[in-house]
Parts: sequence; structure tokens; C-alpha cells
Amino acid sequence: MKKHLSDNFDGNDLKISISCPVETKILRIIRVFISALAREIGFNDEDTAKIEIAVDEACSNVICHAYKFNNKRAKKKVTRKVATSKTSRLKKYEISLNVFIKKNCLRIEILDYGEGGKNVIKRGIKEIEEYFLREDKHGLGTYIIKKVMDKVEFDFDEDKGTRVSMIKYLPLIQ
Repeated sequence: MKKHLSDNFDGNDLKISISCPVETKILRIIRVFISALAREIGFNDEDTAKIEIAVDEACSNVICHAYKFNNKRAKKKVTRKVATSKTSRLKKYEISLNVFIKKNCLRIEILDYGEGGKNVIKRGIKEIEEYFLREDKHGLGTYIIKKVMDKVEFDFDEDKGTRVSMIKYLPLIQ
């Protein structure tokens, strides 16, 4: 029987954090990383693909909506002042991933420091039929994320940006 990474946990989480520039070329790297990690933890191919598409959609939403810039502006090295409880700091336009490996699940947080998250959250569709009736074809990504992950939360804070938290539980082994 193959031993999985999650078998080594006794209730303590392992946290892996990654920060990436807001560029479409990083999406493939993130997909490869998250897929390899999901397989190593013990997810089957179907659940690994679901996790991969959810993370890809969340990161794509950051690229498309969080910082509200076009390709010309994306190439500039720009920073935004972000307030924190202790101090203000400058944050580059970036995507941050926090991956928590637990004994029974994988929890992934996608964070950005932009201003576009509240609109993405509001525009998400609840049912697929709604997407086809819309004039603007937005909201499908959040729908997909909610359908393929076991738990999903979207949080927006004007001072801190958007956090998407997703959980996928490992199947119970009988």
C-alpha cells in the first residue's frame, strides 16, 4: 500500500506559502505544483483535476479582476499601499497561495491585494442556466470553484484585498 504525505500528520498542519507575480505565465507553474501536491497527499486523479481547476480559476480571477489593469499596465512594476493592523506596507501586484496540508484534507487560500474582488464575488452565478442568460459572460469561474471543491469561502476587505479559501477532503478509506 502506497504511503501518502498526509499519513505523516498527527493533527499539525504543514503550511506552504508561495507568492507569484500577476502574470498569466505563472498559471501553468501553479497548476503543476498543486496537482503534484494533491497526488502526493493521496487524492485520486479525478479529485486532483478538480483541485487543479479550482486553483486555476481562482488565480485567473486575480489576474483578470483584482488589480483592474490591462496588459500594458501589467508589465509595469507597480505597488499598492496596503494597510495592516500594525503598519502600512507596499505590496507588489501579486498572487499569494497558502496551502495547508492536513491529515484529512487540503486547504488552499488564494490571496490578492487588489480592489476587484468584491465585484467578482457579487457577479458569480448560482446555477449554470444563469450564465447562459447573462449578457456579460462572467461568473462561471466562481461557479466551477464551488462545484468542484467541498468548501469555499470568498472574503473581501478593502484594505487587504480578496481571500478565496477552498477545502477538498480526502476520501475515506474503507
